[in-house]
Amino acid sequence: MTRISSRRIGYFGSEVNSVSEQHDSLQTTPVDAMAQFYEGIFEKVVRRVLDEHNAKFPSLDSELATQMAKINAKPNITVSEAALLLNCSESHLDTKIAAARKKATKCPIPFLDLDGVYVFPREKLLGWAEMEKEHKVRLKSKKGDA
Repeated sequence: MTRISSRRIGYFGSEVNSVSEQHDSLQTTPVDAMAQFYEGIFEKVVRRVLDEHNAKFPSLDSELATQMAKINAKPNITVSEAALLLNCSESHLDTKIAAARKKATKCPIPFLDLDGVYVFPREKLLGWAEMEKEHKVRLKSKKGDA
């Protein structure tokens, strides 16, 4: 990394501006700099999400809060992460995926099939969970009216 500094020095009784360059002994490659930059952003996002989450749920243990922050920082999540996020079992999600694949549900779970590995778009999954909940409430109310 190059640092450029400007200083005024005396030269035969007159002052002249000079620029000196100092090189660090360890040069940082652009790839390393980008990696450090993105790691810093990720850490800040995780910290912010943790702080917001802990403000809402201060009694959660820190390990779970860290896991939730990492999940909430990702656009796509795994089946096990989705199970943790939705507080359900992985087998329940497998059942929901099977129903969606067979088109056997009016409200299919949003998922992506990456050559047999299933992931969920996190935002769509959360929206689906709310929609599924509302759908079940409406069904129960219709049964109660009949």
